[in-house]
Amino acid sequence: YQNKNIRQLCRETEAHNLPLIQHQEQSDIWESFRIGKRAKITKRTYDKDNKALEVIIEDQYSQELERQVVFSTNKVKIYDTLLKRTMTGCFISLIHLAPGIKIESQFKDKDKNLIECVLPKGQKFSIITEANVRISDYISFPEFGKSISAKMLTLSNKESETIDYAIKW
Repeated sequence: YQNKNIRQLCRETEAHNLPLIQHQEQSDIWESFRIGKRAKITKRTYDKDNKALEVIIEDQYSQELERQVVFSTNKVKIYDTLLKRTMTGCFISLIHLAPGIKIESQFKDKDKNLIECVLPKGQKFSIITEANVRISDYISFPEFGKSISAKMLTLSNKESETIDYAIKW
């Protein structure tokens, strides 16, 4: 709370694991403790039989973004869709890896990108997607006064307004 630049960075949409239009804030953030028009959840459902969560978000520009998460044994499948667009820009989905997670390898298998990751204690998981993947660094702030470098995946699909990926372990 004391460093207003860090606070601003942590409040931005791109600091979270969300679908978004790149470089467009979902909420009107201004000043350290102020927010104008907020993004809001307009629909939230959970289908117990199919173990599927669906959320629709409306951002400050009246764009609608849908996220579906389907849970199964040893896998989570995420479907992000831009339902209503009012702004230009690339539709992306962000995955921030926790500090300590290492990317062991990244390769393409047929039309899928596979990113193999290792947790600090050696457990492995993979992220599989047909979307384009860009890996970059970000700074995590896990507690007051502490900053740690970590990796972030930016998924994009220029062919459609849908991005899906699976996390398998």
